[in-house]
Amino acid sequence: MSHSHSHVLVVLTNTRDLPSTGRDTEDANPRTGFDVKEVAYLYECLTKEHKIELIFASPKGGEAYIDPCSMDASRNDEIVAKFMKDQDAMQKIKNTKKLRDVRSQKFLGAVFPGGAGVLIDLPNESMVNDIVQEIYPRHEGFIAAIGHGLAALLNVKSEKGDLWLRGKRVTCQTLEEEKELKLERALPFMIEDKLKQIGAKFEKATKFQPYVVEDERLITAQNNYSVKEWVTAIKRHCRMN
Repeated sequence: MSHSHSHVLVVLTNTRDLPSTGRDTEDANPRTGFDVKEVAYLYECLTKEHKIELIFASPKGGEAYIDPCSMDASRNDEIVAKFMKDQDAMQKIKNTKKLRDVRSQKFLGAVFPGGAGVLIDLPNESMVNDIVQEIYPRHEGFIAAIGHGLAALLNVKSEKGDLWLRGKRVTCQTLEEEKELKLERALPFMIEDKLKQIGAKFEKATKFQPYVVEDERLITAQNNYSVKEWVTAIKRHCRMN
């Protein structure tokens, strides 16, 4: 089955717990998930303002969990509050589709929000590779990622078999940001290090400042402080298709 070309795929993590000590040293398995601010702003801009449907998917399907730290950080954010009260949005994140069931559908693009949970289940998820191949080279759609969301793309291969991100300009959550958030002990790897290791052209701004990099149809953002600029870039690419 092929979707009409007015849908955007949003790939979420199913991970709920980090494997080791994180922000709270008393908590052996800190809770994680996806960054609610990033998804809320995407939903508000694309679905509410521009009537572009978001299709939410995850490796296992079913519920995708909100990172409680992202919820705490967004407690005074009106767009996040609106998102949390939106019954349709809540149903979508509680009932995500399995990635394997959407890999051959036609989308304007695919979006990979952040949240530390992404580092656990998405880097080695083979369906991500299939989805990027289907959307980017075949349908000339866009790929967007923010913060930890870049981890999902680390092992994606190009049609020639090379690492897809090699030579591409990107940004992500930086080492300085990870250390200040006291995340480095909880994460299996640092994304900035990995991007440099695989030959991506890594760029960054000062910590916790908005920064978005566009390399053709790849749109990456450093952190959730960049969410407005990131969503604006995504909206522009939706219109270009």
